[in-house]
Formats: sequence, structure tokens, C-alpha cells
Amino acid sequence: MLVQIADYDSAAPPQAAAKTAFKARAEVRHYPCDHFDVFEGNDWFEPCVGHAVSFLTRHLADKTVSAR
Repeated sequence: MLVQIADYDSAAPPQAAAKTAFKARAEVRHYPCDHFDVFEGNDWFEPCVGHAVSFLTRHLADKTVSAR
């Protein structure tokens, strides 16, 4: 599980997200921004998407092992 937290989020409390992430043993990424600053066209969009793609690649990449 990846939890991406906007540290200055006024829409979704970052403390609640951090607490949930800790309980779930999730990978956590913090961004020094507000909730909507990670939307396309804003400064934190690229880093946020990059971290999500990296996470998904690591966890969903084809890990098929030959049966031979």
C-alpha cells in the first residue's frame, strides 16, 4: 500500500492519513503542499505521479519465474 500525504492538506487531515498508513505498514510519501497541489498542472503533480508509478512498477511488475 502506498499512502501519499500532502502535509498541509486542509481537506483531508494529514495526521489521520499518517496514522492509518502506520497501522497498515504502508509505504509513505510526504509532500510539502496542500490537497489540490498534487493535481495536474501544479508543482507537486509530477513527483507524486512519479512515486506512484515507481511503487506500482515495483509491486506489479511481471515476476513470473520459469518452472524449469
